[in-house]
Amino acid sequence: MQPVSPVVSRSEEERNESQFIDEWHQAKDRATAIVGRKFIMPVCIDTDADESTVRRYSRARSLFGALEFGLAPGGRLSVKLRDALTAELWSLRI
Repeated sequence: MQPVSPVVSRSEEERNESQFIDEWHQAKDRATAIVGRKFIMPVCIDTDADESTVRRYSRARSLFGALEFGLAPGGRLSVKLRDALTAELWSLRI
């Protein structure tokens, strides 16, 4: 199973209902059966997303709890996020 990367943004936080939220809940439920590796890696895409602004995503934080959030300001993956995703994908190779 490949990792899931929920896209987190200010506009998502402002929605009352969306398909994304349903998919997030499904991914969280599915993650309970996956042991030993990351399955969900939320990704913050606002242009000003950085380590200090991640806490503003209260809905995503309440759902994903202590998971580490990746950063992709304006859709550009940070080096840290790229390396984490690459490592997870490599771990799936047989």
